[in-house]
Amino acid sequence: MHLAARINESESIRFLMQEAEAILGKTLSPAMSTLLLTISDDYGLPPEVTVMLLHYAVGAGKTGTTYIDSVARDWAES
Repeated sequence: MHLAARINESESIRFLMQEAEAILGKTLSPAMSTLLLTISDDYGLPPEVTVMLLHYAVGAGKTGTTYIDSVARDWAES
């Protein structure tokens, strides 16, 4: 699995996944894990910025993948 390989090879991706679970208070769904990888690899946001984005989403009460993806795209374009 691509995700498992990335977690094993990248300390920053491992950090991101662990932080995401702590922030969201639950085990990450496959969809959320894939989205976080996309935000890092495709959108180019650093893990620290993605962690900040997750705190923002929790504060807004919107922790669905659609909302997080939308905000990540906006932030990446800015």
